[in-house]
Amino acid sequence: MSAMKNPNLGWCEPYGYHRFCVIHLAVSFVSTFTKSGLKEMVVTMYSQLTVDKFNLHWKTVMVVEPRAEEWFSEMYPKHSALSCDGGKRFGIMTTNMAESWNNAIN
Repeated sequence: MSAMKNPNLGWCEPYGYHRFCVIHLAVSFVSTFTKSGLKEMVVTMYSQLTVDKFNLHWKTVMVVEPRAEEWFSEMYPKHSALSCDGGKRFGIMTTNMAESWNNAIN
């Protein structure tokens, strides 16, 4: 994370883009909020292609777990939601690609 904030390393926008892995985000979320089905709801919400559909799923999550709004307040949608990232993720929502690359070069 600190590498993404250091402009001298070349990983800052427009050369590098910080994104959250939707699976790690959902697992972290359900460690705080344990109602059944929330993990799948969060993954579905963040995987939407349009802001309108993201907002529709957001409202559904808020109905099931209203306390979630505070938990999400520090996560900017451009770092996590496919509909808000400007196409930078190329549809890749998990860190599997990065983990595969790291394994290949090590």
